[in-house]
Amino acid sequence: MLVAVAAADFATKKAAATAVGLTGFFGYAGATVSGIGTGMIVDKFGWNGAFTAFIETTLIGVIIFLFTWNKRSPVLDGLHNDNTSK
Repeated sequence: MLVAVAAADFATKKAAATAVGLTGFFGYAGATVSGIGTGMIVDKFGWNGAFTAFIETTLIGVIIFLFTWNKRSPVLDGLHNDNTSK
């Protein structure tokens, strides 16, 4: 859910629906791939390997999101500045 909110926040008003739709598509595609990938990891390395992979990919995701922590769409930034100056 927060990925869709972030995508809509970063996109312009015209592109928000497309950005949310793309994040949903990649979410479903990622769920499919992760199910297959998890099965392959468990078969080869056992459940300890799978949980290690989950932790590693979570840390990678956190690092990627840290790059967008203080970013905002220029359109939304302009609207925010207009509302606070009144």
